[in-house]
Amino acid sequence: MIKKRAYLFCILFYTGMMVAFGADTLDDRRLERGSAISLTPYSEWCEDTTRALTAVDLLRHPEWMQSPGEFHERSRTGIYWVRTAVVNRGEMPLNVGLSFSNLSLVDLYLGRGSGEGDGGSTLQHRKAGTFRPAGELQAGDGREWLVLNIPPHEGYTLLLRVYHTKHYWPDLSFYARREGPFRQAMYVHRIIDALIMGAVAILFLYSLLSWLISFYRPYLWLLLFVGASGLYSFSMGGYFIDLLTPGSPEKGWLWNIHLIHAGTIAALILLIDFWRMNQRWPALYKLLKAIILGLGIASLLSFLIDYFTSNYAAMNNLNLLFMTICVVSAAYVMVRAWPQLRRPERILGYGYAIYMLGYFICIVLWAVLHERAMLVTAYFSNIAMLCVILLFSIALKEELRLYEKEKNKALRQLNDLRQEQNLMLEKLVMERTRDLKFSNEALVQKQSQLEDRNQRIETLMQEVRHRVKNNLQLLYGLMKLQLPDISDLPAKEVLMKMISRVRAMSIVNEILYADDDDSLLLLRDFIRETAAHVSMMYDVDQQADLRLDLEEDIAVPANFAIPFGLILTELLTNSLKYTLGGDGRISIDIYLRKAADGWLQFEYRNNICGPSVLPGEEKGFSGLNLVRDLVRQLHGRMESWIAGGWCYRIEAPVGRRN
Repeated sequence: MIKKRAYLFCILFYTGMMVAFGADTLDDRRLERGSAISLTPYSEWCEDTTRALTAVDLLRHPEWMQSPGEFHERSRTGIYWVRTAVVNRGEMPLNVGLSFSNLSLVDLYLGRGSGEGDGGSTLQHRKAGTFRPAGELQAGDGREWLVLNIPPHEGYTLLLRVYHTKHYWPDLSFYARREGPFRQAMYVHRIIDALIMGAVAILFLYSLLSWLISFYRPYLWLLLFVGASGLYSFSMGGYFIDLLTPGSPEKGWLWNIHLIHAGTIAALILLIDFWRMNQRWPALYKLLKAIILGLGIASLLSFLIDYFTSNYAAMNNLNLLFMTICVVSAAYVMVRAWPQLRRPERILGYGYAIYMLGYFICIVLWAVLHERAMLVTAYFSNIAMLCVILLFSIALKEELRLYEKEKNKALRQLNDLRQEQNLMLEKLVMERTRDLKFSNEALVQKQSQLEDRNQRIETLMQEVRHRVKNNLQLLYGLMKLQLPDISDLPAKEVLMKMISRVRAMSIVNEILYADDDDSLLLLRDFIRETAAHVSMMYDVDQQADLRLDLEEDIAVPANFAIPFGLILTELLTNSLKYTLGGDGRISIDIYLRKAADGWLQFEYRNNICGPSVLPGEEKGFSGLNLVRDLVRQLHGRMESWIAGGWCYRIEAPVGRRN
């Protein structure tokens, strides 16, 4: 309140001085200098409490106006009038640029006459204002300036109707300047804005490309910060409203504070991620998370206040309070974390400190100057923003440079270690090669010895085979020669059994060693040859029908084939010996299969109807006992029964042929 009174006192003093020197009317000579002139010393103000006054009313009743020193504002959202007398003594019309700052709605009226009783009609009516739709602006005018055409040789009354809806105390300061210098100043202002926007666009593209190339996550947060900050500058210059919401400027104005919040949140996330605060300082990490949450809540409240009440002053006070909390919290985080920061992290800390310092300065300016601070903070925030973005970019680039340096160092160490390992491996390979060479020489020598030994063993085996073969043939031949000379029937039967058994072993030997694979023989061929030989010995008249059902490819080793051949010979001999010589025919069925579990299933049946006991079970007979002994030798089992003839089932384990 004291500052406001001091400000009004200065205006009153300046106005009194100008009146004393006869300067209560603004004329063309004062605008010749080209510099901006404040209208306050030449103005009178009043508040329209009825909200019904017109320009014609005030032209006819200038006594309603008060000097700035006597005037007291009553309402933040009231309607105010500003009256200034202007004179153009020149020969040509005078074009004047009239500017103001952040007033919602401004109507300009130019009336004839410059003193009491001179007015009564308006010559011009122009509109401007921050919330003025673009369709109501005349050519050459903007939302914060008007171009006034003053005809020559006469005095006029300039009336400005001000309606400020943001709930700030309206700033009724207007500034006049010749159109030429005014346009030039506007051009310079736009050039500065364009340069700032261009710099922001370049930094945005740099951040975007850096993120797309490296996929380094902090670049994403920097990209969001640059985008939000650039859009805020673009919006504060009025370009956002002109581009997107020219017909509803108040809607475009709603987003300014949210862009500040978005940029601040992006900066906080960048700080958290780049400093890895969740790992190094969990308590500070929680504090910054709370600030981010608070910013989201403040942004929501700001939108609700602006949209439903248009009370930008209350919204600004809320954000000033919260931004003060943010600045204090950020300072606390910086002080706590600073001693443990690396060089790139400190560079980022410098940028963040400048960002918070800018916040602090803006808070102070807004607290002192209120809405008038926007003229200063706009340029200041743009410059501070560029400095912050540059420092953030430098910090991220330095971090990547250090990362590349450490990576190259690690790669060099890894390469040295790899070379050392290669030398060790080469040495080890040489030693192993030498050992393998000695081992190979020893193996070659042993292999040569084994080949000689195998050759001798093979020679001996062949000799043994030939001797076994010759001996079996000799036994077989001798017994065959002896058979006709024996007249005793029992002796002859015994000799015939011996001949069959020797022949079975001879068949095993012939089949086994007729093939290159002398380890296995096919049971199918062996059974057929053995059965044919026994039939030839006993069934001279061919009274027996021999039916064979044999599975193919059942191969057995020699130590299985010989006992099995003796079993088959014994069964065939018993069948043919006890039944042949009669009038009828007999049938013999032999069945051979191999089960899934690897056991051999052999069944032998005939149709002999004889005694109530099986052949060989009578007292003193040894043939069937021999069969049982041979089955046990094969680790098998045997069953025998009578069912329309003699039946035998033998099962024994045997391996598959390779």
